[in-house]
Amino acid sequence: MIRQLRAAGRAMRSRRRTHSQMSVRSRRGALGAIMVTAMACGITQAHPEKPMLYLKFSGPVGSQPSGKIWHKDLGWDPNCGTFYTDKPNVLHIVRDSHAQGGKALAISAMPYPGKPGAYISGRINTSAYKRGNFTYGLVEARIKLPGGPKGAGSGSWPAFWMLGSNFKKVGWPQCGEIDTMESAGNRPNIITGTIHGPGVGAGSPYRLPKDKQFWQHYHVFKVFWTPGSIQFACDAHVYACFTPSDQARGGWVFDHPFYIILNVAEGGAYGGATAHTAVFPQTMLVNWVKAYAWNLHSPRDVRAVNVGRGQIHISWADSAYDQT
Repeated sequence: MIRQLRAAGRAMRSRRRTHSQMSVRSRRGALGAIMVTAMACGITQAHPEKPMLYLKFSGPVGSQPSGKIWHKDLGWDPNCGTFYTDKPNVLHIVRDSHAQGGKALAISAMPYPGKPGAYISGRINTSAYKRGNFTYGLVEARIKLPGGPKGAGSGSWPAFWMLGSNFKKVGWPQCGEIDTMESAGNRPNIITGTIHGPGVGAGSPYRLPKDKQFWQHYHVFKVFWTPGSIQFACDAHVYACFTPSDQARGGWVFDHPFYIILNVAEGGAYGGATAHTAVFPQTMLVNWVKAYAWNLHSPRDVRAVNVGRGQIHISWADSAYDQT
């Protein structure tokens, strides 16, 4: 764990501003523990047990996600040559032995017939679902990213993100945007967590070892969103933390409801050029999406132990989340 913290620190030092890195540990029940660096921007809590939102894709194979929960975006992506459609070939439930429960949602990007250089894909969001608009919490999704060996995923741009529910009223970027996970197929071992507001966006990358790539296995991508801080994690590794100081020039716009978005784009400024090595369709598999309310208990028996090199191990009894 300490080795992982040091590796994260080396990656972050290349940025203009160094943020706190953490590795999160939790166990079933009411006992929690974390490892944090000194001067952390908020303490990441133990993993809760009851989600307020648990979105599974357990319908019949070949069917689409529930229209009561997921709204399908239609039209051109303003940031790349991708047209979002509701056709079943870009958005449907599949059987997958590696998915928990045996099923996942497949969102696939593929060439747009008759339009060279353009692509079709799917994008869905929870904007029309009352419970899918909320303020603060732990939001996570278990996802297997598109890609493949020898540049097969070139140009793909999958994302798991959130947009302010006041988007239609105030527009972007005033509504705020939280990108829990973005990935570019040309960089298959890197994902990015980013926030966008009226000021300059702030983001940080998370890298797998060079011999590992995100398309090979499922990973759980998370955002810990609280009043005054937003922290991004991949699996058990918290790799970035942002506070209002990161948006001082334009204001902090992350204290109101947001909704969840899932999509796969192709190309664009982030996805990059689609090389001849690209293989289609490029499919992101989403096993589930969960959100946990941010209602804190007062922890008991808090213990802090300095383990050296500016790192502190903090443990406590009692759940860090209100489970009532």
